[in-house]
Parts: sequence; C-alpha cells; structure tokens
Amino acid sequence: MKSVKVGFLIASLFVLFLFLLPLILFSIDALTNKNLISYSYEIVDSETPHLDFKLNYNGDIYLTDFNITINTSNESFNFYAEKVLPNSSLNFSIPLNASNLKELEQFNIKSYTLSSKIMGLYLINTGVKF
Repeated sequence: MKSVKVGFLIASLFVLFLFLLPLILFSIDALTNKNLISYSYEIVDSETPHLDFKLNYNGDIYLTDFNITINTSNESFNFYAEKVLPNSSLNFSIPLNASNLKELEQFNIKSYTLSSKIMGLYLINTGVKF
C-alpha cells in the first residue's frame, strides 16, 4: 500500500513539474536575456503618412493571445496576434492623421502595454511609459 502512495506522489509531482515547466523556462529566459522584448519604430512620410512599428521577441517559449496597446500623444492603437513564435518579429502599421510635416515631427509614443499568455497558460502583463 505504501508503494502505491509513493507512486501516486511521484506521479503528482511530475505532473506539477510539467505544468510549471513553461513558467520556469520563461523566467530563465527573462533573467538571461535583457532584450527579451524590444521595439523600434519609424515615421514614414508618404502619400498616406504612417508609423511602422516593429516588435522583436527574442524568447525561446511561444506566447499566445498577444495584445499590444500603443498610446501616442492623442490616440491609442490596439493590435492582436494569436501566437508569437520564439525569436520572431511583429510588424504593425499605424496610420497617422498628420496634415503636415511639422505634426509628424512632433509625433511620439507615450507608452505601450503588453498582455500575453506563456504557452496559453500563464498571463503576463507589462507596460512601459516614456
């Protein structure tokens, strides 16, 4: 009877370990990689002015339900990606309502917030204000 209890305990601990493994791996990723998530953007002054926003994810674990909100001086933009694969980039194009070049030069991003799930299991939220 004791061997059944020990076997059940070992099986339970193994299942718990498997359940926590994505969180452990993502934590190790975050601690060892200072640029886990980085971004860059460029204002494109063309016939229809827009902002090209590029987000780089340098992790080893895929993310699901990826939401990003970009807050600018006068507007807020939301983008969604169902899955972000390891070591990938997301590109977003944001239309700008600037009527002249001076307004484009004054454009800046005030903050952005990210919300995602690690492998569909653990919710993470983060934000950056400038």
